[in-house]
Amino acid sequence: METIKNISLPVTGHDKASGIFKVRYQDKEYDIRQTGQEIPKEIACRVIIHDGEVEVTQEIENYIHSGALRRFTVKSDLRESAGVYELIDENGFAVYLYGAEDYRFFKGKSLLCNVISTDGARPYVVLNEKLENTGSAFSISKEYLLGLFPERDWDINGLVDLILYDGMEDPFDVKCYEWVISQSTIEQEEALTDFLFDVRGCCLDVLEKTDLLNRCTYDEVPILRDRITLVIEHMGYVKTAMETIAAEKESEYIKELFNKLRKSGYLYHPTKQFCVTTYLFKMKPDLMVSNMEEMMEVIRCRDISHWRREPFRTELIKQLENYIKILDHEVSKDPDKKEKYYSGFQALAIQLLLANNDEDLIDVELNKSMLYRYASHLQFANTRRMADASLNALLALFKKKMNYGLTDIGTPDKLYYHLDNWSRNQEIDRTKKAVYRSKHLSLVISDGSMCLMPEGTIETLKSALYDDVKLWRGIDVMLEKRLATPPYRQKGNDMMMLSKKLWANIEKGLYDTPRVSLKKEVKVKSVPEIGDTVLAYVYKQDDEDPNLFYCRIADEEKGFVGEGRISARSEEGLPGIVPYYPEPVVENFRTSDGTPLLMEMKVVEKTEEGICIMDMKSLVNEFIQDEMPNFIMNCVVGKLLSECTVLAVSRDGYPVFVSYDPMEADLKVGDHIEVMRKEKKWFMGGFIQGVYHKQSKDIFSISDAFANLIDRYALEEFEVQKEEERQSEIILEKSHVIELLNIIDEVASTETKNDICYNYLGFALMLSLMIGAEERVRYYRGQMEVAQMLHKFAVTNDVDDEELRRLQEVNKDLLSTNFNLRFQFNRLLAISYLGETNNDWLIRMSKEDPDSSQRKLASLVYSYNVLKDAGIDAAEVKIKIKELLNLEGRDAYFKTYTRSEGQDVEFKSSIVYPPNSMKEDLEKQTKNILKEVCAFLNRNGGTLYLGVNDAGGGEGLEEDMKHELFRDSRDKYDNYVRNQISLQLGQLANHCVNSYFDEEACGRDVYVLEIMPCEKPVKLDGKYYERQGSSSRQVGKDYLETFLKNRPAEYRELMRQRGIEVSDTPVALPAETEDIKETVAIVEKAVPKVRKIATSEIRNNVLHDYEPSYDYIEAYIHLLDKHKYKVDTEDTYEENDTMLTLGVHQKETAGHLILVYEDGKVCKTPMSQILDKDKKKTYNRFNGAAVVFACPATDDDVLFQIYEYKGMQYHRFQEISTIESSNIGDEGDFLFSVDFDKLIKSEIIGSAHKPNLPKMTSEKKKIGNNCTKAENSRSLKYLKDLGITF
Repeated sequence: METIKNISLPVTGHDKASGIFKVRYQDKEYDIRQTGQEIPKEIACRVIIHDGEVEVTQEIENYIHSGALRRFTVKSDLRESAGVYELIDENGFAVYLYGAEDYRFFKGKSLLCNVISTDGARPYVVLNEKLENTGSAFSISKEYLLGLFPERDWDINGLVDLILYDGMEDPFDVKCYEWVISQSTIEQEEALTDFLFDVRGCCLDVLEKTDLLNRCTYDEVPILRDRITLVIEHMGYVKTAMETIAAEKESEYIKELFNKLRKSGYLYHPTKQFCVTTYLFKMKPDLMVSNMEEMMEVIRCRDISHWRREPFRTELIKQLENYIKILDHEVSKDPDKKEKYYSGFQALAIQLLLANNDEDLIDVELNKSMLYRYASHLQFANTRRMADASLNALLALFKKKMNYGLTDIGTPDKLYYHLDNWSRNQEIDRTKKAVYRSKHLSLVISDGSMCLMPEGTIETLKSALYDDVKLWRGIDVMLEKRLATPPYRQKGNDMMMLSKKLWANIEKGLYDTPRVSLKKEVKVKSVPEIGDTVLAYVYKQDDEDPNLFYCRIADEEKGFVGEGRISARSEEGLPGIVPYYPEPVVENFRTSDGTPLLMEMKVVEKTEEGICIMDMKSLVNEFIQDEMPNFIMNCVVGKLLSECTVLAVSRDGYPVFVSYDPMEADLKVGDHIEVMRKEKKWFMGGFIQGVYHKQSKDIFSISDAFANLIDRYALEEFEVQKEEERQSEIILEKSHVIELLNIIDEVASTETKNDICYNYLGFALMLSLMIGAEERVRYYRGQMEVAQMLHKFAVTNDVDDEELRRLQEVNKDLLSTNFNLRFQFNRLLAISYLGETNNDWLIRMSKEDPDSSQRKLASLVYSYNVLKDAGIDAAEVKIKIKELLNLEGRDAYFKTYTRSEGQDVEFKSSIVYPPNSMKEDLEKQTKNILKEVCAFLNRNGGTLYLGVNDAGGGEGLEEDMKHELFRDSRDKYDNYVRNQISLQLGQLANHCVNSYFDEEACGRDVYVLEIMPCEKPVKLDGKYYERQGSSSRQVGKDYLETFLKNRPAEYRELMRQRGIEVSDTPVALPAETEDIKETVAIVEKAVPKVRKIATSEIRNNVLHDYEPSYDYIEAYIHLLDKHKYKVDTEDTYEENDTMLTLGVHQKETAGHLILVYEDGKVCKTPMSQILDKDKKKTYNRFNGAAVVFACPATDDDVLFQIYEYKGMQYHRFQEISTIESSNIGDEGDFLFSVDFDKLIKSEIIGSAHKPNLPKMTSEKKKIGNNCTKAENSRSLKYLKDLGITF
């Protein structure tokens, strides 16, 4: 990214209404907001070039700089999403206010602030003044205002809340309408009239007869005065509206209003008439809906410029906003009513023509987004394109304003085509990033990415979704660990089931994982006071006074910022740098590459504007004395004082007072001389005291000398903070996220693949949980449950009636109000009647449902039931139903094996779970499988499929693969089966079996055993089995002798039938003893090795994320045989092949690895040394003694050991921090120097348990405490309760 600062660009245009200027950069025009009222020829700008995209903004630092003291007004409250307020100045220039999260401010509140930083997307400021926190948005408390009103039966509390409303959501008068309507439920007209009169009187008394306005700040007075006045006026408006309704003349009133506007375009007291109209509409919402078309027609009959005049513009925007809100609620109930979308589309289009870019009455970006979203429902609309445009509008990514007129709005489809073409050809601002933050989570939307993630360093996070499931606009969830691993195989997986599990785990990962809430740390800085010494740099020379320079305070350590001025030459008694005039230029204060130099300066004065007057003279004097210049100095004469004295400047820029003998030299200004510094009192009055020595050939200028002084004096270069790979950050509000959910719903509605649609629902659910939208949460959960039940029907042809009833009961209210959920639920309900008796509901749905696809579905279900009752095959009808529902049948999710079970085919679903059991029993089910193998061997051979159900469906071995012996490893599964065949059936049997995983099993694990017949009879546990039909049976005692006698001949005949010639000589088998030895070796290979190194009994060392109590592991340490070890960051399931595998958790990475050797020595190695090793590479550890115990520990933990000496046991409790550190290759140290017989036990005990342990010891002359003591007995019981065995 390239940033060009302070570049002057020519002004090519100006929009007075919006305050937007056009400037030209590289033959293209860009819009910027210029501060100030005059139209300049050029504007100083900042150009940012990022990935080929150019962004041009006004140069911030020329207008608003760090340390400036400025007054702003509150624009919006972004505390919920970002912890800040958005403020603007008088020209609309926006900044963020940090550090005010505990305050409530009303919209328009004036705040005096210090500018802290101009880096990043927007400057940020902090409060300059300390304000009283009253708990309300004003300087007066709610309790105080309540005390000014008399006690009444009506809602005084609500009225006070209304008056003190912060104005952030809607304009005050909108809230006023809502409060008045909420109080207008009094049925008797006379009582209601009395209520309105009483409210009016109470407000008048508070306004005129109390000290309210005197207690308020200057900026609050007009706000509160106008609000109370508005409430008084509204009492009259609502009375007029009520009287009009009572006379049943409300329609007449509206018609007359429209006629006036149509004919003259003018109204007497327009605000009053529009307010009465609003009350009529709010009291009778149907009145608004029935008359809005005519209102829009009235607006279209005149030019937009007429309606943009006040108060028409404001009142019409508010009327349209009321209608849009009602309509948006209505379309969620019934989105199929196209006429509502057409009407809403027109209302939004008119409203946006009336609105300004920085409109306070509505959220312009939000309503632009709604315009495109509504357009997606028009007759010929492309929903996906409109969703893209809707999001671009919501995030203000379009670089140009859309252009249309009132005449275009009259034909909505024509306007849609115009907007569609316009949006497809617009440049998108790809430098912007939109962020919504809530607690510990962030939603970040940038170019090509929409990501929900925990707050923190994104480099440590990983995508939780499947890599090859591509969602709209790069939708993703980032978590501390991958959840969709290993990646599913490319074809055939039941992605609906995988997605169900995935989103359940994502929800846990986002919302059930304990995290520390990361708050943006803002180091509150301040402008220094007089007398403070600060670091500052010079950035500009005054145009008129070359001796005056502007500097900027940038003292990070002391927390000072601000603007300053300093003179190069200090006149007598005045601040400055040096006592001579150095002919300075701004380059004197910079390095050769133009980097500013940071120097110590002292604040000696401050102007009314807060600008600091700086001085360096005293600091430079101290610097010169500390440096102590050379005895001989080369100088240039600057001023003649007398016949025997001159003022000179040394090459280092030091001021020098020089005495000389006029008989020896005739000095003139500009002479270059050598001067001898005096030995005593060599620095006085700000000058080095020296004596002329001789003329010098070292030629330099005073300006060069001054530059040398500054270079030597400066402490460091000012490091310009690198701007973030910066995208202009937009802070989203909750309403924006809700609109985003609406857009995602539109995208999901276009998706044909159910599992992709399910992912959109999952992401929308996570966003709803994030913003606390409870009804949305219930809606998306309901949609996801319905989707899973429809999927289950697709696979199993069954609907769970009990689950259906539960779903209906839980979502009873939503089903009555939410069309989309009701639509999907009715589909599910319809197919639940498959195979049942047709009922009235199904018949009504087939005839009366407004949606044609629903009617067709009900008709198909009805037809299926009729055909089934008549005994006619209805399979084709069921296929049609699944096609209509866009459901894939079971064949789409796994391979169907067409060969049925018989003499040579057997299907088994598992080697872990016995038939009709959900309890694993590997040993029992392995025997069952081996019986089948044995039977095939003893007959004609055949094929045994593992992972295939009785119907031939290749469902796979998903549950088997979770077993600890297999851990999703096909190799381990195959090794186990082959080893069991060798062990239990013999080597010859194993040679007759070919095994493999079916690679065409739709991505599932289906294990195939192709079994050749065996010449020698094979037995299992002393019993012989053979295949008989489609089952395997034990050879009975009566037939056993015949079976054994006939088997060789039977085998040879079978082989000859297959064209294989077999010798009549019997097969020679290995000797039994050799066979046993080989079998034993195979068994030993199959059985996991016993762990030879002990570890803690109470520390969590669960290694795999699928196991209970698993805690996230940063790294794995594998202690290997032959004194080796290696480190890995991934779970490689190697613990069975290691002496010990330790999982290292986050808090342990800063601790140590404790190794206890068999001779009693202890080695404490910093964990960082071990974890820094190359991953997967094997390293040596100490080989002089065997390790008997290993465990991670922190300095606060305790090493507990039991030693035996002369038949007595001793307990030693020693803090880890007292043990010396060493390398893992070292032999370690004895913890004490006295004798002992043997080490019995070691354990690491967490620091939390210290209060219950005996006294710690690190004594060298003592083993530990005698365990017969009472104190040790108590601790022994406590340790046993912890789970430590003795």
